[in-house]
Amino acid sequence: MTLNNNKQPVTLTIAGFDPTAGAGVIADIKTFAAFNCYALAVTTAITVQDTAKVYSSTSLSADLVIDQLQALSQDISIDAVKIGMLASEEIVLAIVDFLASYQPKFVVLDPLLYSTSGYPLLNPSAKDTVVNKLFPLVTLLTPNLIEASLLLGEEIQNLEQMKIAAKKLYNSCNSAVLIKGGHLTQDAIDLLYEGTNYQTFSAPRTAISAHGTGCALSSAITAGLARGNGLIKSVENAKE
Repeated sequence: MTLNNNKQPVTLTIAGFDPTAGAGVIADIKTFAAFNCYALAVTTAITVQDTAKVYSSTSLSADLVIDQLQALSQDISIDAVKIGMLASEEIVLAIVDFLASYQPKFVVLDPLLYSTSGYPLLNPSAKDTVVNKLFPLVTLLTPNLIEASLLLGEEIQNLEQMKIAAKKLYNSCNSAVLIKGGHLTQDAIDLLYEGTNYQTFSAPRTAISAHGTGCALSSAITAGLARGNGLIKSVENAKE
């Protein structure tokens, strides 16, 4: 591979295409670059949206996703993978096969079920496949409160409930869990559980749009892991 002459860590995003660049593969690429990583991207779906809402989306074929993954992984050594919009069960299974075969050192899964405006980003029938087959292959799971609630089928309204939810999700995948709980308090508080200890990370809430903030956080963590910073340090840096 001759493109990455600066020997930067290589990060791959697998996600949807957002034409506003507020989320999806474009936003991930921008975040990776900001953390001095060389960015690769595999697109799973094309969305029609503006900064306020998603109007429609079209999933790419699983074969096309596989072709993208194979072309990149056969040519370029990938240090960390971030997964966002999965769109369909067929794409989920394709990514499962890729991860099982390639075995990247770090995999961060941002389990996008709905857009900020409420548009479904994953076929509901694929949720069990994500939980049962994809979860066990990831290093870190980064749901927000709504996503964690939907995955577990229970409401999460305070920090203690976040801890219970994080432990349940950890037990389902044996991987670290970061629940993004920014809507609970005046500060944006996230909770990390690695199987033994809970750690909270807080930052002042900003007045900017929430569109894409979860994508940026998980991408920044992915970049930190690729740079060898460790999980806790990667989360701390991503929250800054």
